[in-house]
Amino acid sequence: MLADVAAYLFLIRAQGGAAPSDVFTVAFVAGYMLLMAIVLTLSLFHGPRLVAMRPVLRTAAAAGLLVLGVFALFSIGLLIVLAGVLATIGAIRSMAVPGWRDALVG
Repeated sequence: MLADVAAYLFLIRAQGGAAPSDVFTVAFVAGYMLLMAIVLTLSLFHGPRLVAMRPVLRTAAAAGLLVLGVFALFSIGLLIVLAGVLATIGAIRSMAVPGWRDALVG
């Protein structure tokens, strides 16, 4: 995920030319991808509340990455979609653990 952020920033800088008309777009996309990386990192911790929220965190990150990947498909989107697919697989596998819903509610 962090490699995707680095590749995105490298791609933007390598294009050269005039500055983009919307200077906040690059910062937003990079920040959004970092936020998804933080959410996925939180899902790896073993605290009782975080273990219960693991499927929710992974699903949220997967959805966010897939949507961003589709929007950015013509530049770096394929890598972001790949990260979203991997996060989706992680979310599905964490939902296969018995009793995860009960731990989240109670």
